[in-house]
Amino acid sequence: PLINHIHEGLRILKHLGAHRDVQDAFALHPMFQHDDDLTLNWYMLAMMPPMVVTYIMEYRNIANAALSDNVTQPGYIAQWTGKPIKLSPLPQVNMMLIADKVQNRADFELYHKGTHKRSKELDHYFKVWHNALGVTGERYKELTKVAKEEA
Repeated sequence: PLINHIHEGLRILKHLGAHRDVQDAFALHPMFQHDDDLTLNWYMLAMMPPMVVTYIMEYRNIANAALSDNVTQPGYIAQWTGKPIKLSPLPQVNMMLIADKVQNRADFELYHKGTHKRSKELDHYFKVWHNALGVTGERYKELTKVAKEEA
């Protein structure tokens, strides 16, 4: 499933016209996303081009500041309880976030919506992110189609 996430996210990034360094950073970001992953793999960063490292670390910074645990459902309606999502000053990182959140939402809707115990919270989470990133419903459909196309 993780490699599928990468392949589909890369299709989105190519569609958006992302530079190769951005695509490389997206492909490698899961190895550094969580603290445990960073602790395990930090030494690999020294072998990467500086811009790739910059994009990975900034992606990690922005994405980890707004996780799905910021959504609660005290009643029937899910709500964002965290700070407003702060996007990166680097448009390349925001492209990575678009690829990530579109691909994750598409898989969520395909495999987990309505069945996952946090389904309503996760649905709201993706919508909050898409709103912050400026991904409209029409744009989401377009990018999802791109992501799911066979290479």
